[in-house]
Amino acid sequence: MSNDSGQPPHVDDLPPPALPSPPVHPSTISTATVLQNDQERQILDRIKKGELWMILLTAVVALTTFVQAVQSCNNNRSTSRQVDRVIGVATDIDKASDHISIAADHIGDAGNRFAGSAATISSGVSNAVTKLQAQANEMSASRQSADKNAASTLQATIDSFHDQQRAWIGIAETKPLVYQADDPKAPANLTVAFTIKNYGHSAAEHVRFLAELVSDPMVNAISCDELSKVRGGNDLLPTQELTINWVMSLTRAQMAQGWQHQNPVLGNDLILKVLGCIDYSDKAGEVHPHRTQFPYILASKRAYITGDTKQVPGADLDLAPMVSDSGQTR
Repeated sequence: MSNDSGQPPHVDDLPPPALPSPPVHPSTISTATVLQNDQERQILDRIKKGELWMILLTAVVALTTFVQAVQSCNNNRSTSRQVDRVIGVATDIDKASDHISIAADHIGDAGNRFAGSAATISSGVSNAVTKLQAQANEMSASRQSADKNAASTLQATIDSFHDQQRAWIGIAETKPLVYQADDPKAPANLTVAFTIKNYGHSAAEHVRFLAELVSDPMVNAISCDELSKVRGGNDLLPTQELTINWVMSLTRAQMAQGWQHQNPVLGNDLILKVLGCIDYSDKAGEVHPHRTQFPYILASKRAYITGDTKQVPGADLDLAPMVSDSGQTR
């Protein structure tokens, strides 16, 4: 042998010499053969069983594949039908959508027409409401005017009836009793008997009386509000009379004030007046009582009354009313 270089191989490169096989006993050979044959038979049996199982498994797989194929076909067919139905439904929906769109357009047109009609109706209603309100206002004003006229007429009737039936208090008679001015520094006093009478048809309640002696020509009446200071009062039935002896005073200062306002030609003559008022009511709760005012001129039958006059008896005195009827009341 030679190596790649063409030189003879080295001793170390040579393989070891083959050893002779040990002798084999015939009985050992026979037993090994039998064992080997059994093993081969077992292997063949296993191979056959494996082939059967493989065949069975192949059949099962084939059957499963066939069933799956059939199921897949059925599923595909069902899916196809469903897809066709979905397509049909989609087509129907598309058509319905078109119809809905057309209907929506019609509804929109109807809505526009309705809006126009509603605006017209609203305008008409507004005009009608305005006219009705104006009529209602006119009717209300007319009713209020009628009610006012009716109330005024009724009140006038009540007042007229009341005036016919109410109490009327007036001066029935005046009788001067005496004029005294003895002390030149003291006030002059005039005493008059006043007879008052109820000329009405109802009883007069809370009759109050006030009279004053005045020498100032600028004063022609006294305020009846002074009677509010008088408490109590008398009641007079219809036609009933009441005589009151009333004393009135005139101070020296009042005399002097009267001389300043009167005509100087008269000197210290006194132009004396008796001014008075009567108030009363003729029904319970009457807020404003009835009032009778009376003015009289006081004169002496013999001579003028002056600041120096001491005394004048009643017989020489005269009270003349300053109006035609002192019995007029309100």
